[in-house]
Amino acid sequence: MELPIYVPGLPARKMRTILFTFGLITLVFLLFSDVESWLSTLFCSQPLILSVDVRAHNLRTRSVPKRHLFPIKLGSTISPNSKVLLLKSSSTSKDSSTIRAALQAQRISFISLAPDRFQLLPSFLSSAPSAGPVNLIIFEQFLLWTKLPPEYKAAIDNYCQKFGVGVIGFLLDEDLLIRQSESFMKLSTYPLLLRRLHSAPSGFYLAAESPVLNISRGGQYDPATLSPHSLFPQRVSVKCRSNYSRQLATTQLIAQRFSNDLPDYDSVLRRQRRSCDYEKPPACCLATLVPSPGFTEYFQTVAFTKLSPIDSALSPHDDLHSVSRHSCAFADLPQQQNYNPNEQYQSLVIEDVGGIDGIKRVLFAYGASSHWSVHLLLMDAVRYLLSSVPRKEPLKALEFDIGYNRWVHVDIDDIFVANPDSQLYPSDVKALLAVQREWRKMIPGFTFSLGFSGGHYGHGSAIGRRGDEELLSHARYFKWFCHTWSHSQPHLLSESDLLDQLMKNKKFATVHNLPIQEGYAVAPHHSGVYPVLPSLFKAWKEVWRINVTTTEGYPRLFPAWNRRGFAYDGIQVIPRQTCGVYTQTLRLKDYSGGPHRLQEMALGGEVFQTLLYTPVSFFMTHFGNYGQDRLATYVLSGAFRFLLAWTHLQLRTGSPEFLTQQHLAFHRRTEAPTSASAGLPLMSNPCADRRHAEIWPPSNPCDPDLLPSAIIGGPQKTGTTALLTFMAAHPNLVANRIRSQGTFEEPQFFSNNHIYAKGVAWYFDQFPRTPEELARLNKSFGERQLIRFEKSATYFDSFLAPDRVLALLSSRAKLIFLLKDPLQRAYSWYQHQRSHREEAALHFTFAEVLRASGPEQAASLVRQQRLASGGDAGTNNSSSALAARLLALNRRCLQPGTYAPFIDQWLLRFPPHQILLLDADQLVSAPAVLMDRVQEFLNVESYVNYSALFQFNERKRFFCLSGGPYPAAGRLLHWDQESGLWCLSRNKGRSYPPLMPTEDDKRIFQRPMQDLYQLILQRQFWRPRNSTSVLDIIPPWLQRWIRPVGS
Repeated sequence: MELPIYVPGLPARKMRTILFTFGLITLVFLLFSDVESWLSTLFCSQPLILSVDVRAHNLRTRSVPKRHLFPIKLGSTISPNSKVLLLKSSSTSKDSSTIRAALQAQRISFISLAPDRFQLLPSFLSSAPSAGPVNLIIFEQFLLWTKLPPEYKAAIDNYCQKFGVGVIGFLLDEDLLIRQSESFMKLSTYPLLLRRLHSAPSGFYLAAESPVLNISRGGQYDPATLSPHSLFPQRVSVKCRSNYSRQLATTQLIAQRFSNDLPDYDSVLRRQRRSCDYEKPPACCLATLVPSPGFTEYFQTVAFTKLSPIDSALSPHDDLHSVSRHSCAFADLPQQQNYNPNEQYQSLVIEDVGGIDGIKRVLFAYGASSHWSVHLLLMDAVRYLLSSVPRKEPLKALEFDIGYNRWVHVDIDDIFVANPDSQLYPSDVKALLAVQREWRKMIPGFTFSLGFSGGHYGHGSAIGRRGDEELLSHARYFKWFCHTWSHSQPHLLSESDLLDQLMKNKKFATVHNLPIQEGYAVAPHHSGVYPVLPSLFKAWKEVWRINVTTTEGYPRLFPAWNRRGFAYDGIQVIPRQTCGVYTQTLRLKDYSGGPHRLQEMALGGEVFQTLLYTPVSFFMTHFGNYGQDRLATYVLSGAFRFLLAWTHLQLRTGSPEFLTQQHLAFHRRTEAPTSASAGLPLMSNPCADRRHAEIWPPSNPCDPDLLPSAIIGGPQKTGTTALLTFMAAHPNLVANRIRSQGTFEEPQFFSNNHIYAKGVAWYFDQFPRTPEELARLNKSFGERQLIRFEKSATYFDSFLAPDRVLALLSSRAKLIFLLKDPLQRAYSWYQHQRSHREEAALHFTFAEVLRASGPEQAASLVRQQRLASGGDAGTNNSSSALAARLLALNRRCLQPGTYAPFIDQWLLRFPPHQILLLDADQLVSAPAVLMDRVQEFLNVESYVNYSALFQFNERKRFFCLSGGPYPAAGRLLHWDQESGLWCLSRNKGRSYPPLMPTEDDKRIFQRPMQDLYQLILQRQFWRPRNSTSVLDIIPPWLQRWIRPVGS
């Protein structure tokens, strides 16, 4: 609209009014940012504070007299590799999942058994009389122990007494266990009572004297009333869930089981009408543990609560009224002003010190999912019971001891990247500085780390621009790290564009004099970190000299305790933690799940548990989380204060490089570049996880059908190349590409660190995938099924390969292993090394190689060889090197041929019915029979009659293929003009001098072959349909190795 300066005929007064209004609007527009800034400072400076009310108490619990402290005398020792045994009350439950997560977070190995497998307990616990397989037993529902059949219960008790094994138990849902008409339940003959409370008790107390408490800070309490609402707020009504009917039926079945176990059982399953809202806590909600009369001195309280006046009142009509009046705690100074002698305290968590039957126990009066304290107290109870008995050898379960320091680093991502709702005002910047000063009281030296994208600077609203300017004016008080210039995701950029983005951001940092966090960067949305994008790591090193980064997505986002780090191309990747606030988490009232959900995460929930279980936590927050309601400050401040109030843990911080070293101190075996895996990540299919697929380059394939579904895994010198060649001749079987250099017909992706580092995209490229390429290989496609497979004989005895194969191909992959007489296999490897001019194989006979079983034996053989050749027998560098090569040759000859230990490693990841064991001798004697088994095992769509294809070549002494050509076999087959057949290449099927083994030579493999024989008998490996006995898959040469009974 045009505003005229003068309009003929317009009155002067009206003209002045128009001009005045126009000027006023212009002035307000020019000054608006200042007014808005002033208003933001006035009204937005008060942060939300999460209340943490934890106090010290002066109550003392009753101590156990020394005469009842049972001295545990071990009848035998526990295996250092022993595990925790978790006995579940059902096949699946939330409580058992909580216990499992707590054990896994502490890196403690465990075995879980559901009730339908309890019959295995007697044999399992007595299977290793000299070294116990279990170091701790946990009952998800302790009532199970009291109701076990006598032989099962005796097996557990005898085992615990013999090996000094402790027990942890939870008593779930007092409403289901105690009849409505009663207040107590006796735990069979065990002298402990479970008491139902008729009104909610007050306060959660940790005893000051309990020896169980280690990390937990004894002598602290929360005075709030205990109820489900205070334990874990915001419980969504089960009736609001889509699977409520199924859950109700399951619950009724569980209740029916208890009705069979408990006489006069009174079901209290109620079907109240409630709206699909949040459940309100019932009137009666908790129970306590009270020792039976006369047994008080055998129990030590760990945690307790104060009974309500109703429950504290004397009930003369109750035959257990003396128990009702029992109090496990009393005031240290009874003469103090507020002391009330009528107050009663009873145990929520109690320790049986072992004086009753020689078994230490820690028992909870509530379920594992009922209270935040379970994670804290279970951590202490597990460590206490594992370490309370001296062992001849330390338990591996105790190796992962993370101590009392928790190292904390907090990133603020996406600096300057904001919409009008998530931008920071000047007052927010001042508040951020105030929070940093406040946190330094809890975390000495703490400094926020700010991730910036310089291309977004000054692009917000007027007030947002003022906030950006305010932040840069205080830049010296923070540490800064690089995202990308425009916040672009690296997986969508070319290598040149990615370098340009990093260079622009570096120039921005130089212009504005930002104090850069040396060697540290984070990619927007963690793009390019995992799944790995090699160009990102290369660009980071070239522009910023990065050596540390973080990601939340390896191996996947949830569960949080399972996040891991890895090393790639000289950069260490540290797992990143979340704190419940994300890019759009701005206002508490809008939080998904409601304000109580975020409070729960800080006060005992996910954020608290992250700090509890994780030695080093790199927390991810975002620019907008420090504006509006400043929710990042809200949740982290609450979690820090809650942790310090309830534990002896200390919060610390340091530079990313220093924190990386702290992290690797606990993960050096798996994540450090010096580890056997070179710290490389376990690479999974990027499209199997939605979050990974979103940051996977669109040009890269990830269709699982393009990956192999079968693997010929070896071992070496058993005929794997011949098997690959014969399978490649099948029209429905697509082998990996056969190259003319490098590892030739073997990708060796899962066993070779250098090749594995090339990434998933490289592995996809090892297999033909276009119709044109498949047609050139004479492969059927379209409606017919194609089965891709690869062959790498190095996989069999690689301890890296099983996990890597599982991660990428899943447990549905089929495995083919060829087994050959181990002495013949060793001899073939020895001759193979001679043909490749291996020094040790040229200097020593096969018999001498077999005798070089250790460093001393190898050195002795080298000295003898030097003396025999007229040389100096003294030790020098060349002799030491030759001895090392001789020892290595011995191990490569012998170890793969032991078979059973390596097959066991695969069986830990893959079911036995997906493993095909083949007799390698059949490749020479009856290849058509062997190929029939392979076709049946792979369930090929088109059956090929190999009997019609195979013809024996007298000159090569091997079967060749008629027909052809077979382009898929590549250079592995060559045309033999003389016979008119397609035969294996000239370097296959060599003739060696016959092997003449001695009895000593045979003795080397006697025990390994017995182990292999037993393994095949015990595990249900795949067998053909016409098989009538497991003996059908045992090779004849293996049967000859097994000594007759009585020999």
